[in-house]
Amino acid sequence: LVIGTGVMGLLNIQVAKLYGARKVLACDLKAFRRRAALRFGASVAFAPSVKRVRKETAGRGADCVIVGPPNIRALEFGFASAAPGATIQLFAPMPPAAKLHPNFHDLYFKEQSVTTSYSCAASDTREALRLLASNKIKTRGLITHRFGLEGVGAALRKTYKGEGIIKAAIYP
Repeated sequence: LVIGTGVMGLLNIQVAKLYGARKVLACDLKAFRRRAALRFGASVAFAPSVKRVRKETAGRGADCVIVGPPNIRALEFGFASAAPGATIQLFAPMPPAAKLHPNFHDLYFKEQSVTTSYSCAASDTREALRLLASNKIKTRGLITHRFGLEGVGAALRKTYKGEGIIKAAIYP
């Protein structure tokens, strides 16, 4: 389950498929991002719903949950969607003031693991470059909008409002 289908979520979907995931679920609040998730290889894409995750996994929940958005709602959804034995990967840092109250009883008895990703090793960078160079990772379409320097303000506003932008590039 990939929660958040911005650029990093779309890349995580592709990497999951490359490394053998049979079914990749994608969740995002924005319909245009869910459509992008399907174009980039997600098996299904839907608005966050634990009920839908359970339906798509025969009642089990997701074996691997990648939480992209750095907010508590996304993280809580990730915990609630995780199967027994699942790994819940926090892909982005939460704001310093964010407080989460995980159910440690469930984490313990469901034998779930929580991991984080702050940076990567040189070997990870080499592997990413290898995948990009081999064209196994689709990059066309990740940048959905381009702006000149005079359009920086508009780019920021549109991105902030979620107006159909996956990633904007600014050109001089």
